[in-house]
Order: sequence, then structure tokens, then C-alpha cells
Amino acid sequence: MGGRPSMGGSAGSAPMGGRSSTGGTGSGGAPAAGSGGSAGSGGDFDPCPATDPCKILPLGDSITFGIQYEGAYRVELFHKALADGKKITYVGSQTNGPSMVDNMPFPKNHEGHSGYTIDQMKPFAMTTDVSYMPNIITLHIGTNDTYGSTPSGAPMRLQALVDLITSTYPNTLLVVAKIVPYPSQAANVKLINDSIPDTVNSRAMQGKHVIMADCFTGFMTSSMLSSDSIHPNQTGYNFMGDQFYSVISKYLH
Repeated sequence: MGGRPSMGGSAGSAPMGGRSSTGGTGSGGAPAAGSGGSAGSGGDFDPCPATDPCKILPLGDSITFGIQYEGAYRVELFHKALADGKKITYVGSQTNGPSMVDNMPFPKNHEGHSGYTIDQMKPFAMTTDVSYMPNIITLHIGTNDTYGSTPSGAPMRLQALVDLITSTYPNTLLVVAKIVPYPSQAANVKLINDSIPDTVNSRAMQGKHVIMADCFTGFMTSSMLSSDSIHPNQTGYNFMGDQFYSVISKYLH
């Protein structure tokens, strides 16, 4: 898989329309459990504006930043949206990625921070900057917690982060990802990933707008990890983009 960008991959300026403060509040039923280990959404919840691009905040560590492949899963997610005629852009304080994807300007903003842990995501979940306010948050975090001093506490830290995000952004759809494989820390990856369905489903039952994307199941370490055995290669990032798109596509316009 690959070949999406049509121009270079150096860091660049903020995307066109990426700081629009238009629209995006939604209402309606709480998400409910769905098939395939993901939570779905019921009722008429519609986080994205009908006309302006849906603002997505990619939140996480270096796997969101795009070590080994600039733009990370954000490139494939953007490609998928373009192919379906959907309008999205990205928000965040960081910028990198290709200049163009499918002959369209690629929105480079994101909030991926190399080396960051779950708790280090908290400041980005507490902003009240209206121009930053996302319609959808894609969260892939926990890899750096697997080898820290207290990996056993990672599920509780992730639960606290989910609660912080959903309280800060009550009208935003939060997509919590099962993290990709990290072979040298397989047991701790499993510990985190096994906790995510219950974390998501229990919050959904409380009326929170939160769903799950499974970036672990089907991720082939032999062909989707880069040579460092931590970060995905382009094929792996494309897999992640496909997984995120599969659960958010129905919310896009």
C-alpha cells in the first residue's frame, strides 16, 4: 500500500481552513456497543458541520507524528475521505506531512509528540481555544507507557485521559485506538489494549461520545512495522488510516 502523496514530505505550514472555528456541536443518543469490538454511535449525534470541513485532532505520540513516514496515518485517512467526497481537515500545534495528496493540499496540523506518555497528553486535552476546537479526536497513545516505570497503571491513566477529553469536548467524537503492536513489549501492549473496550463502552453508556478503532487486530508486524520494530512503515500507517476511517466515515459530510 502507499503512493498517496504526490509531492514531498517535509514539514510545512498550517492547512487551508485548518483553524476555522465554524460549527461542529452535536446532540443525540449515546454511543452503544457495536460489532467487531468497536463501539458505535446511536441516535442523531452529528459532530461535523454540514458544509465546512470536519476538524479532526490527531492526538498521540511519535506514531501520530509520523516517525518513519511523514504524515503518519493522517495521509491515508485524508486520502480515504477525498475518495469518498468527504471534507476533512486537521488541527493541532504541530505540522508535518506531504504538501499534496491526490492533487489536493494536505492539511499538516496534528498533535503528535515523540516520546510522550498518556499523562503528557493532558495539556492538549484541556485547551479552550475556540479556533482549535475539533469535531473529532483520533487518539492513539500508550506505546511509551509500555516500558515506563509503571506500565500496570497505564489502563487507569488512559481512562482518566478519556474522561478529561470527553468532559473538555462534550460535543466532540473521541475515537480511542487500540495501539499497534510493539513486539518487545507485547504483554504491556495487551494490558492496555484489553482495557480499551470496557473503557469505551462504559463511557458510551454514560452518554459520552466515544468509540473505538482497532489498530492492533490485523496489523502484521512482519510487513507493517519499520526496521526499528516500534513505528509503522507506510503500509502500517495506511492500515491505521483505514481503521480510523472505517469508524468515522459515517460522521463525515
